[in-house]
Amino acid sequence: VEVCLNPHSTAAHEEVQRCVESLLKDRSIKYRDGPLEVDLNEDPFLQANVASISVANTDENMVCGVSSVLMFWQIQLNILVYQLNEEGAAEEEGEDDT
Repeated sequence: VEVCLNPHSTAAHEEVQRCVESLLKDRSIKYRDGPLEVDLNEDPFLQANVASISVANTDENMVCGVSSVLMFWQIQLNILVYQLNEEGAAEEEGEDDT
């Protein structure tokens, strides 16, 4: 599960990870690659800090089809929290070999 923070968020990644895990716990959700359909309004902290939550790299052997509904305890979630740079992509600076 990939969690993209809002550009101005100062929330600790570990705290966001715990809140997302708590939000998903005990729910029947269709885990398939793409945006995760959850209501961030249920958690004011997530609403203030999270731009989007998406599922990526699902295990094809675990998910039987697009409409597969799995409970939280049936899967192992890896939650990655990241934040995009407001300035956009930058060129990587490295040592010159010349």
